[in-house]
Amino acid sequence: MQQTIVIQTAEMMERRMIDQLRKRRVDVGLYFGEELMAQAWKEYDDKYQSTSDIADGPTRAHHGGERCVVDLGPGSGRPCLAAIKAFIEQIQEIVLIDVSQAMLSMAQDYLQRNTRAMVISIIADFFQDRDALNAGLESFPRPRLFLCLGGTVGNRDQRDALPTLRSLLGEHDYLLLDFYFYPDTRSEDFLMDLASRYVAEGNCFGLQFLMACGAEPAYRHTFASFGGDDDDPTVQVLRAFYRFPKETVLTVGNEQVTFKHGEHMQFLESRRFLESHVERHLNKYGFRVIASQRFEKYGLYLCRTV
Repeated sequence: MQQTIVIQTAEMMERRMIDQLRKRRVDVGLYFGEELMAQAWKEYDDKYQSTSDIADGPTRAHHGGERCVVDLGPGSGRPCLAAIKAFIEQIQEIVLIDVSQAMLSMAQDYLQRNTRAMVISIIADFFQDRDALNAGLESFPRPRLFLCLGGTVGNRDQRDALPTLRSLLGEHDYLLLDFYFYPDTRSEDFLMDLASRYVAEGNCFGLQFLMACGAEPAYRHTFASFGGDDDDPTVQVLRAFYRFPKETVLTVGNEQVTFKHGEHMQFLESRRFLESHVERHLNKYGFRVIASQRFEKYGLYLCRTV
């Protein structure tokens, strides 16, 4: 039987979705119409995602006495299992946190089938619901290993995201997170190619929320750009947009938001980092890197608070 704790309700999600549409910038609202999104993610995950790097990452020789793992945005659940495979028998509880019930159910089912741990889900936005989440985690054992994988932290403003993650960690807790890289030579070519691939039709499952709001997306009306981060010139930010080909009314519950012909909305933001600057970046926000593993396109970093 699945155990689920609700911090962010469906009504709260609807209010946040409306607010994001009005601001023309969607982030967690991508999970609105979550059944569509979860199915699209599963298809993408089955086709493209590999966890072999995570299994070979810095946790392969790590066990800091943790009995509890807290996965922030677990996806399919496979990255979590790969990260703790070396010491899975010592883990008593796994806590999965995501804003989407459908995504949580997918990960929870997978981990219940493949571990002996008790698996609990918490419906929450771990960046926005920090205080309530901290209170909700009080009853779970310490020390804990937090996971934040899939480039999740790079999808947010670092000035908010990293301090929020730091606030979740206790004195003896660890955090495993990843950062995606861009090369220090011919970086503009790399970023232009990456931006174009982000808005290719097969990768645009982030537009599923438009269907849930009553509109059918036309993928040829997507476009992307990249540019430097205001807070750190070594960080490059990729953004993807949807330009409405005609006047479109999006409906969420009893409320509607109208987009005019030619108006655009941002639906994706993703950061890329220089490999040589990541540890300095983490230090800046109060993290100490205990171990790391670099791969071709990204790196895994096991951290504690300073």
